[in-house]
Amino acid sequence: MCEDKLFYRASAQDAGRRLESVLRKELALSGSMIKTLKYNGGLLINNRVARTVDLLAEGDCITVLLNVTDKATEAVPEDIPIEILYEDKAVIAVNKPSGMVVHTTCLHQSGTLSNALAFHMQKQNITGPIHPVSRLDKDTCGVVLFARNGFVQEHLKKQGQTGEFIKIYYGI
Repeated sequence: MCEDKLFYRASAQDAGRRLESVLRKELALSGSMIKTLKYNGGLLINNRVARTVDLLAEGDCITVLLNVTDKATEAVPEDIPIEILYEDKAVIAVNKPSGMVVHTTCLHQSGTLSNALAFHMQKQNITGPIHPVSRLDKDTCGVVLFARNGFVQEHLKKQGQTGEFIKIYYGI
């Protein structure tokens, strides 16, 4: 599913620059995300699959398909009831109950929040990895935030580092 897209129109200053340079500097994409997009047809210039070394001309329309991935989710989808507090095209906020592990591990392959979310996403015909933004310990309850794609995850993590996105914990 590739409905999440970024668009960028090349300016006169972008003319002659490589696509990769614009992706890194203007769109703030990481090297690993660019690599994934490059090898999976997620970069387009004027609606044609592009290479990172392609040179841009003024007016070129760059499209980045954010849900293109070469990875499947590691969590096996399981029909576990979860409480979705908020969901849009960028993020999913889930109320994690106490006693549930967030991510699959060697000791917890099933019954995790990630398994439940993988099932929820599968029902929506969304494939690809789960992108955690926050997590909680097994015995802690509260809101856990997941990003719908790596781009959103990256930007929320950066905002967390700069203080634009904050987490608050209350102990009872």
